[in-house]
Amino acid sequence: QLDRSDKEKQLSDAMSLGNPVTELPLAVELLYFRLEKGRYFVPMGVKISGSKVGGKSGKTDLGFIGTGKDSKGRTVASLRDAIKVKLPEGAAEKLAQRSLLYDAGFQLTPGEYRIKVLARENQEGKLGTFEGRFTVPDLDQGGAAAVSSLVLGTGRESLASLVGNAGKPKKAGNLNPLVADGKKLATSVTHVFRRHQTMTVFGELYAPGA
Repeated sequence: QLDRSDKEKQLSDAMSLGNPVTELPLAVELLYFRLEKGRYFVPMGVKISGSKVGGKSGKTDLGFIGTGKDSKGRTVASLRDAIKVKLPEGAAEKLAQRSLLYDAGFQLTPGEYRIKVLARENQEGKLGTFEGRFTVPDLDQGGAAAVSSLVLGTGRESLASLVGNAGKPKKAGNLNPLVADGKKLATSVTHVFRRHQTMTVFGELYAPGA
Protein backbone atom coordinates (compact mmCIF):
# COMPACT_ATOMS: atom_id res chain seq x y z
CA GLN A 1 0.00 0.00 0.00
CA LEU A 2 1.89 3.02 -1.30
CA ASP A 3 0.80 6.64 -1.20
CA ARG A 4 1.26 8.95 -4.17
CA SER A 5 4.76 10.12 -3.23
CA ASP A 6 5.90 6.52 -2.65
CA LYS A 7 4.63 5.52 -6.09
CA GLU A 8 6.42 8.47 -7.70
CA LYS A 9 9.69 7.51 -6.02
CA GLN A 10 9.31 3.87 -7.03
CA LEU A 11 8.74 4.85 -10.66
CA SER A 12 11.70 7.25 -10.68
CA ASP A 13 14.00 4.69 -9.07
CA ALA A 14 12.97 2.01 -11.58
CA MET A 15 13.60 4.39 -14.50
CA SER A 16 17.18 4.93 -13.35
CA LEU A 17 18.01 1.21 -13.20
CA GLY A 18 20.42 -0.12 -15.82
CA ASN A 19 18.69 -3.50 -16.05
CA PRO A 20 15.12 -4.00 -17.28
CA VAL A 21 12.27 -4.77 -14.89
CA THR A 22 10.16 -7.67 -16.14
CA GLU A 23 7.36 -8.22 -13.59
CA LEU A 24 5.00 -6.66 -16.14
CA PRO A 25 6.11 -7.68 -19.66
CA LEU A 26 5.70 -4.92 -22.26
CA ALA A 27 5.64 -5.01 -26.05
CA VAL A 28 6.30 -1.60 -27.62
CA GLU A 29 5.96 -0.34 -31.20
CA LEU A 30 7.18 3.04 -32.44
CA LEU A 31 6.10 4.55 -35.77
CA TYR A 32 6.79 7.78 -37.66
CA PHE A 33 4.67 10.07 -39.85
CA ARG A 34 5.82 13.30 -41.49
CA LEU A 35 3.97 16.43 -40.33
CA GLU A 36 6.05 18.97 -42.25
CA LYS A 37 9.67 19.43 -43.28
CA GLY A 38 11.89 18.43 -40.37
CA ARG A 39 9.01 17.50 -38.02
CA TYR A 40 7.51 14.06 -37.43
CA PHE A 41 4.77 12.62 -35.27
CA VAL A 42 5.87 9.42 -33.52
CA PRO A 43 2.98 7.28 -32.19
CA MET A 44 3.94 4.74 -29.55
CA GLY A 45 1.85 1.68 -28.69
CA VAL A 46 2.44 -0.27 -25.46
CA LYS A 47 0.82 -3.69 -25.28
CA ILE A 48 0.29 -5.47 -21.95
CA SER A 49 -1.24 -8.92 -21.58
CA GLY A 50 -4.46 -8.87 -19.59
CA SER A 51 -3.32 -12.02 -17.77
CA LYS A 52 -0.53 -10.00 -16.13
CA VAL A 53 -2.64 -7.32 -14.48
CA GLY A 54 -4.76 -9.44 -12.09
CA GLY A 55 -7.96 -7.51 -11.89
CA LYS A 56 -10.60 -10.08 -10.89
CA SER A 57 -12.86 -7.12 -10.34
CA GLY A 58 -12.48 -6.16 -13.98
CA LYS A 59 -10.78 -2.89 -13.20
CA THR A 60 -7.29 -1.65 -12.52
CA ASP A 61 -5.18 1.38 -13.22
CA LEU A 62 -1.73 1.73 -14.71
CA GLY A 63 0.85 4.49 -14.53
CA PHE A 64 3.30 5.25 -17.35
CA ILE A 65 6.44 7.35 -17.51
CA GLY A 66 8.92 7.56 -20.34
CA THR A 67 11.73 9.54 -21.90
CA GLY A 68 13.18 10.02 -25.36
CA LYS A 69 16.85 11.04 -25.57
CA ASP A 70 18.76 12.14 -28.65
CA SER A 71 22.21 10.98 -29.75
CA LYS A 72 23.82 13.50 -27.34
CA GLY A 73 21.88 12.15 -24.35
CA ARG A 74 19.56 15.14 -24.11
CA THR A 75 15.93 14.50 -23.13
CA VAL A 76 13.82 15.70 -26.05
CA ALA A 77 10.52 13.99 -25.19
CA SER A 78 8.88 12.91 -21.96
CA LEU A 79 5.78 11.01 -20.91
CA ARG A 80 3.83 10.83 -17.66
CA ASP A 81 0.33 9.45 -17.77
CA ALA A 82 -2.17 7.08 -16.18
CA ILE A 83 -5.09 5.05 -17.49
CA LYS A 84 -8.01 3.42 -15.78
CA VAL A 85 -9.18 0.06 -17.06
CA LYS A 86 -12.80 -0.91 -16.44
CA LEU A 87 -14.59 -3.77 -18.15
CA PRO A 88 -18.38 -4.20 -18.30
CA GLU A 89 -19.98 -6.43 -15.68
CA GLY A 90 -19.49 -10.08 -16.52
CA ALA A 91 -16.48 -9.38 -18.73
CA ALA A 92 -13.85 -9.33 -15.98
CA GLU A 93 -13.00 -13.01 -16.47
CA LYS A 94 -12.22 -12.26 -20.13
CA LEU A 95 -9.47 -9.80 -19.23
CA ALA A 96 -6.91 -12.62 -19.21
CA GLN A 97 -7.81 -13.46 -22.82
CA ARG A 98 -7.24 -9.97 -24.19
CA SER A 99 -4.54 -7.33 -24.20
CA LEU A 100 -4.44 -3.75 -23.04
CA LEU A 101 -3.06 -1.19 -25.48
CA TYR A 102 -1.79 2.18 -24.31
CA ASP A 103 -1.11 4.91 -26.87
CA ALA A 104 1.08 7.99 -26.64
CA GLY A 105 2.69 10.30 -29.18
CA PHE A 106 5.75 12.52 -29.53
CA GLN A 107 6.91 15.16 -31.99
CA LEU A 108 10.53 14.63 -33.05
CA THR A 109 13.00 15.80 -35.67
CA PRO A 110 14.99 13.34 -37.81
CA GLY A 111 17.70 11.53 -35.87
CA GLU A 112 18.67 8.64 -33.61
CA TYR A 113 16.87 8.27 -30.28
CA ARG A 114 16.84 6.03 -27.24
CA ILE A 115 13.34 5.49 -25.87
CA LYS A 116 12.66 4.18 -22.36
CA VAL A 117 9.18 3.45 -21.00
CA LEU A 118 8.08 2.17 -17.61
CA ALA A 119 4.62 0.90 -16.66
CA ARG A 120 3.25 0.17 -13.19
CA GLU A 121 0.11 -1.84 -12.46
CA ASN A 122 -1.18 -0.19 -9.30
CA GLN A 123 -3.34 -3.02 -7.96
CA GLU A 124 -0.46 -5.43 -7.35
CA GLY A 125 2.46 -3.06 -7.83
CA LYS A 126 4.00 -4.89 -10.80
CA LEU A 127 6.56 -2.96 -12.84
CA GLY A 128 7.79 -3.37 -16.39
CA THR A 129 10.29 -1.42 -18.49
CA PHE A 130 11.15 -1.23 -22.17
CA GLU A 131 14.23 0.42 -23.65
CA GLY A 132 15.34 0.54 -27.26
CA ARG A 133 16.75 2.65 -30.08
CA PHE A 134 14.57 4.30 -32.67
CA THR A 135 15.43 6.18 -35.86
CA VAL A 136 13.35 8.95 -37.40
CA PRO A 137 14.52 9.20 -41.03
CA ASP A 138 14.76 12.45 -42.95
CA LEU A 139 12.31 11.89 -45.79
CA ASP A 140 13.14 15.25 -47.36
CA GLN A 141 16.62 14.14 -48.44
CA GLY A 142 15.34 12.62 -51.69
CA GLY A 143 16.41 9.25 -53.08
CA ALA A 144 13.91 6.58 -52.08
CA ALA A 145 10.20 7.37 -52.08
CA ALA A 146 9.14 9.28 -48.96
CA VAL A 147 6.98 6.74 -47.14
CA SER A 148 5.86 6.64 -43.52
CA SER A 149 5.98 3.60 -41.29
CA LEU A 150 3.78 0.77 -42.56
CA VAL A 151 1.25 -0.08 -39.90
CA LEU A 152 -0.38 -3.49 -39.47
CA GLY A 153 -3.75 -3.46 -37.75
CA THR A 154 -7.04 -5.31 -37.31
CA GLY A 155 -9.47 -2.58 -38.34
CA ARG A 156 -10.80 0.59 -36.76
CA GLU A 157 -12.35 0.83 -33.30
CA SER A 158 -14.40 3.59 -31.71
CA LEU A 159 -12.30 5.64 -29.30
CA ALA A 160 -15.13 5.39 -26.76
CA SER A 161 -14.95 1.57 -26.78
CA LEU A 162 -11.24 1.26 -26.01
CA VAL A 163 -10.46 -0.64 -22.80
CA GLY A 164 -7.87 1.83 -21.54
CA ASN A 165 -9.19 5.29 -20.75
CA ALA A 166 -6.78 8.14 -20.08
CA GLY A 167 -9.52 10.74 -19.70
CA LYS A 168 -9.96 13.51 -22.26
CA PRO A 169 -8.38 12.96 -25.68
CA LYS A 170 -4.85 14.33 -25.96
CA LYS A 171 -4.07 17.15 -28.36
CA ALA A 172 -1.68 14.70 -30.05
CA GLY A 173 -4.74 12.81 -31.22
CA ASN A 174 -5.33 15.58 -33.74
CA LEU A 175 -1.93 14.84 -35.29
CA ASN A 176 -2.19 11.08 -35.22
CA PRO A 177 -3.05 9.77 -38.71
CA LEU A 178 -4.23 6.50 -37.12
CA VAL A 179 -7.22 8.41 -35.67
CA ALA A 180 -10.03 9.61 -37.94
CA ASP A 181 -13.74 10.33 -37.45
CA GLY A 182 -13.71 9.21 -33.82
CA LYS A 183 -12.14 5.85 -34.65
CA LYS A 184 -8.60 4.54 -34.29
CA LEU A 185 -6.78 1.90 -36.27
CA ALA A 186 -6.26 -1.01 -33.85
CA THR A 187 -2.55 -1.63 -34.41
CA SER A 188 -0.94 -5.02 -33.88
CA VAL A 189 2.10 -4.14 -31.76
CA THR A 190 3.43 -7.71 -31.94
CA HIS A 191 2.37 -8.28 -35.60
CA VAL A 192 0.52 -11.47 -34.70
CA PHE A 193 -2.90 -12.21 -36.21
CA ARG A 194 -5.47 -14.93 -35.64
CA ARG A 195 -7.16 -16.79 -38.49
CA HIS A 196 -10.50 -15.03 -38.00
CA GLN A 197 -8.95 -11.54 -38.11
CA THR A 198 -8.57 -9.35 -41.17
CA MET A 199 -5.23 -7.58 -41.47
CA THR A 200 -5.36 -3.88 -42.34
CA VAL A 201 -2.26 -2.17 -43.75
CA PHE A 202 -1.89 1.60 -43.49
CA GLY A 203 0.80 4.02 -44.65
CA GLU A 204 1.35 7.49 -46.05
CA LEU A 205 3.22 8.54 -49.20
CA TYR A 206 4.58 12.09 -49.11
CA ALA A 207 6.09 12.45 -52.59
CA PRO A 208 3.81 10.64 -55.07
CA GLY A 209 5.80 11.95 -58.04
CA ALA A 210 9.13 10.60 -56.80
